[in-house]
Amino acid sequence: MKEVKDGSVRTVVTSPPYWNMYYYGHKEEIGYGQKYEEYLNSLDEVWSKCYDKLTSNGTLWVNISNKITKGKFNFLASDFANHITKLGFTLQNVIIWYKPNAMPMLNKNNFTNKHEYLLFFSKSNDYKFYKDRVRITQKYINLDWGKRKEKYNSKGKDPGNVWVLSPRKGNLSKSIEHPAPFPRLIPEISILSSSDENEIILDPFLGTGTTALVGNHLKRNVIGYELNSNFKKLIAETRKLPYKELDFQKYRIDGLDV
Repeated sequence: MKEVKDGSVRTVVTSPPYWNMYYYGHKEEIGYGQKYEEYLNSLDEVWSKCYDKLTSNGTLWVNISNKITKGKFNFLASDFANHITKLGFTLQNVIIWYKPNAMPMLNKNNFTNKHEYLLFFSKSNDYKFYKDRVRITQKYINLDWGKRKEKYNSKGKDPGNVWVLSPRKGNLSKSIEHPAPFPRLIPEISILSSSDENEIILDPFLGTGTTALVGNHLKRNVIGYELNSNFKKLIAETRKLPYKELDFQKYRIDGLDV
């Protein structure tokens, strides 16, 4: 990330490669063929550079899932949090991405995993955060249970840390495949709640280019890195996709495909 000036990035939003699950097509990629500790240590190099590039009041948002390997449950979210906080970040929240239509687990000895995590870190305790931008409609605004009505926020309800959305089905492109496209809802809420227009957003694992699509639509300047040059065409195609503002209330309740 030598092209990026230290202390210039407001928000980092990313979904790193899964550990030993997919081969994304580059011999030097992180995750595939690595031992677990090698995987975590390789990512530490990335998070450390992100720390340097972030402003003092910047934030880091990392989407990750857990993994079962040879009958062992690997709590990646917990290990990620421990590693990243040791680099100087502060863990502010753990958001649950609930996936109603998750792929069934073909394992008779365990339950199907129907959620992933979004780990929310800050570089300092004085970080930018705009919750009012992502509030949802008060469903029971006209009901008064035990004088709770006076406590309702007129700008809407806190969306909480459980977000309901179905994983995108199929592939984004007819010509180029990517095994794990990133849902738009995650970068949209992350970027809206932690940055302002014209500020810099960074995604060190750009993949399909969804962070760039969302960030540019929200009038942010986006910097992304991607090892696999074959995804360059896919990123360009993603950025041309039509964009529709997300209805946070709808996506929380219905879990629609985004």
